[in-house]
Amino acid sequence: MQLRPIAATTIVAAFALGLAGCSISPPAADPATESESSETTETTEGMETGGAEEAEGGDAADAPVEGWPAEVPVPPGEMQQDASNDSQTVVVFQVDDVAAAETYAADLEAAGFTPMEQGSQEIAGVVANVYQGSGHIVAVSTVEAGDMVMLSVAIQAV
Repeated sequence: MQLRPIAATTIVAAFALGLAGCSISPPAADPATESESSETTETTEGMETGGAEEAEGGDAADAPVEGWPAEVPVPPGEMQQDASNDSQTVVVFQVDDVAAAETYAADLEAAGFTPMEQGSQEIAGVVANVYQGSGHIVAVSTVEAGDMVMLSVAIQAV
């Protein structure tokens, strides 16, 4: 496995969330409910995930990682990395082709997410699309590296 495409998609998706976060005002956090830990979760490779239709039921067993919101569809593909922390969920999936990003965008829109006003964000040559809905911002980016295609999904509550 090549780590460069995974790192690139993870960084771009997380950065896109940061940019999107500048354009909205999330509710103030209650200090009593905030966790003091900001550790990144352990990388998990090779976990096969289902399509968006499986995530719609809200069953925790369908989530690729702990903390994945039931309202956010799960893209098809094999999970390659979980770079989540206490404030956002960031997961990289190996998918069949770049068309998976278009399919996933349609799944997000079918689940009630809408593209944010600023549209696509290009960061270091990688395009990230940002969506908002169901109390979350979702950034999606795709990187091709040889015969591998990585789809990164970063989710942050608003």
